[in-house]
Amino acid sequence: MAVTLALVFGPPVRLLPLVLALGATAIAFGILSIAGGSLTMAAIAVLPVLIGLAVDYAIQLQARFVERVESGSRPVRAAVEAASGGGPVIATAALATAMQWPHQSGPCARKPGPVECAPCPFSAPED
Repeated sequence: MAVTLALVFGPPVRLLPLVLALGATAIAFGILSIAGGSLTMAAIAVLPVLIGLAVDYAIQLQARFVERVESGSRPVRAAVEAASGGGPVIATAALATAMQWPHQSGPCARKPGPVECAPCPFSAPED
């Protein structure tokens, strides 16, 4: 992931999405610990997903920021414009993803979450 980011983005902020993703993941696991959760194999198994989602969201914000700077906005103004334009979309995607995670067990959800999608063929049959 670091090599891909280094090849795609310019020198000043090449690895910023990965750094932000790792920081967000550390915060998420810290909140899990504070909330009384335990570090289980299932929690560790979602680590690549958390990092991947966080990198995706960070890349989206970074791309919007770069577009704003290239269109002539000053960096502080570009950051505000990027956050106001992309923030709600990214927050909605993150919230939709997070709503399903408390109900996950194994490769798919065994109990329906607040947002019901198609049934998973890998779910264990309900008793």
